[in-house]
Amino acid sequence: ARCELCADGYFGDPFGERGPVRPCQPCQCSNNVDPNAPGNCDRLTGRCLKCLYNTTGAHCDQCKAGYYGDPLAPNPADKCR
Repeated sequence: ARCELCADGYFGDPFGERGPVRPCQPCQCSNNVDPNAPGNCDRLTGRCLKCLYNTTGAHCDQCKAGYYGDPLAPNPADKCR
């Protein structure tokens, strides 16, 4: 209501309500989220919440346990399997 939260897909603390002021910036999920899905990342910390292609980590930049491959590969078929 007061623009105290970042828009979906962005993170930060624009009013400094939980520490220093941090302008909103795009979430960095390594192209391993559905850009059309809401809630891909935490609006305060930027931690990615909906990693795809068997990836995990704060930025969807690691393979899940039991999977191997390159989580940063441009082609989803070459990612974690």
